[in-house]
Amino acid sequence: MNNNPFPELDILFYAERGLHLPFLEPVHDYLKTAYPDLRLGFSAPPLTPSTSDLPGCGLSEAETARIQRKTMYFEDSASITSKLAVVADVCHFRIPHIPRVVNLGHGLICKGHYYCRTSVTRRENLSELVCVPGPWHKRRLEQNVFVPIEVTGFIKSDLFFGSKRMDSGKFRQDMGIDPENNIILFAPTFNEELSAIPVIQDQLAHLAGQENTVLIKLHQATADHWKRMYQELARKNQNIVYLTEGDYAPMMHAADVMISDVSSIFVEFMLLDKPVVLFKNPKITDFPGFNANNIEYRVRDAVQEAETFSQLQAQVEKALAAPDALSSLRTKYIEELDFGRDGQSAQRAGQAIVDRLMHKNRSKTQLGRFSIFLFIEDDVDLQILEASFDQLSRESLKFPMEVLPVGGSRIDYPWPRTGFPVLAGDGELLGFSRALERARGNMGVLLKPGWSMPQGWIKWLSNHFQWNDNTGMVKATSDINLIRPLIGEILPGGNPPIIAKALASILLTLGIGNASLNDGLASPCSMIPMPVLQACISTGSGIHQDDIAPGIELIITSAGLQSLSALDTFAYPMQETFIVWDQQALMNIVDFLKNQGMPELAVQYIERYGTG
Repeated sequence: MNNNPFPELDILFYAERGLHLPFLEPVHDYLKTAYPDLRLGFSAPPLTPSTSDLPGCGLSEAETARIQRKTMYFEDSASITSKLAVVADVCHFRIPHIPRVVNLGHGLICKGHYYCRTSVTRRENLSELVCVPGPWHKRRLEQNVFVPIEVTGFIKSDLFFGSKRMDSGKFRQDMGIDPENNIILFAPTFNEELSAIPVIQDQLAHLAGQENTVLIKLHQATADHWKRMYQELARKNQNIVYLTEGDYAPMMHAADVMISDVSSIFVEFMLLDKPVVLFKNPKITDFPGFNANNIEYRVRDAVQEAETFSQLQAQVEKALAAPDALSSLRTKYIEELDFGRDGQSAQRAGQAIVDRLMHKNRSKTQLGRFSIFLFIEDDVDLQILEASFDQLSRESLKFPMEVLPVGGSRIDYPWPRTGFPVLAGDGELLGFSRALERARGNMGVLLKPGWSMPQGWIKWLSNHFQWNDNTGMVKATSDINLIRPLIGEILPGGNPPIIAKALASILLTLGIGNASLNDGLASPCSMIPMPVLQACISTGSGIHQDDIAPGIELIITSAGLQSLSALDTFAYPMQETFIVWDQQALMNIVDFLKNQGMPELAVQYIERYGTG
């Protein structure tokens, strides 16, 4: 345990759960050897067991101890300052203070969530780089993910290929398996609608015999009563072995055939060009997110399938008798699913991370340059205006932009010297038509000063144009009532946060890609493609200089284009720290302020919102 409560790292490896370690550890180990000067560390959330509804998180004591023997380990990730975080799943909301994140991916299949058009896939945009196993994964992600994607190979398969290849003979010896026996590996998933377990249960024992040894490897999230059943089955049968931890690569090399269902491990086993028999659960199409176009179903012409246990027995015998029967089809998919297959996937991923760390590349956007039309009123609070310029300046580090101050007269304010051009003289406010003539961007943003938005808001708004065809306007959401239903979806049974910045972070990380259609609600920030904006202005219909956005939105929707309120981009007044959802939220705020020694501010909130 590191005694420094505020460490400064180059790279933090954040393991949300134990199943991420096979992706993170090899990359860490490569970097530690190849770049000994890098300051590396690990962290994980507190250990929480899995339930039937939700996967657990955190690391076991054994896993934590192993990590501590090789590197710094920190129980509290919130105290860590790191230039970059590396994750193996989208868990950005657990490390919001580390803005730069590289994602090493989820594995090889979709499972109704990944490598397909879902809100979970869209969360990949929160990373600045995503590493994927094969070219197939990259092509599928590119439909929804607009950050750099690198094909680096399947990290877990490094144990299959190259110098790290395992000797299956030692595994047989350690497990006491007859060297002449066939080894049948049973590795099912845990989901009730997908798993083979609820259907075949203990019939598996019929596959074990004098010539066959059955290995049982269950998913970590498998219900305890099923684990106990198979442990008892193995205790009573000398030709059944119940595997626990640390046996992944040896068991894969030793097995002659695998029985599975929709577990990702069956695709991993295919990488060894060995036969797979899949049991089809009759409830498979009831699984949320089931899609026959997903990877785990598209590869099924390279495996054998069964719908009853008798069919399963027959297919296993067939696979053992002719293991090369489907080899040509397996080979076709192997090329698409695992780049390299040379034992160097972790090295390629590690090098991609170092390249990202050393070179702070400007974020890529397919939408080009942004013209920010900043609407400034004559009586603007200059401190608020300056804070708005500061926010724009931070965004300009990633996105090319220009700012055009729009208003009715002049103000006594020298435009700050920032990383972007201000296309007006100090204190000069342009009429909107004149500002539009000066603009050189291909995306326009109508912005009011004084609103806080999540970091990268330009990217989050522009993504909606790529996700949704026929869209003419995307607005930041400032109406708290509009996001109430979304909060209920992403935090079921939980209380929404009362701190505005925390709420904005949660909406972004867990609700990315969500939007309200043609709601007509006002917004302090609207993004519009410049040709659409120019076409709307040219009509001259219903557009007022003091607030042009509503008129433009009406023209856009009347023309058959969509207007979206981006529910993942929450804007709130800069002077507001707290969000008042309801009377209970108000009382929570009041109690918080009193406990912090600010009773006067607590009174102001009570007077403003009332106690009801």
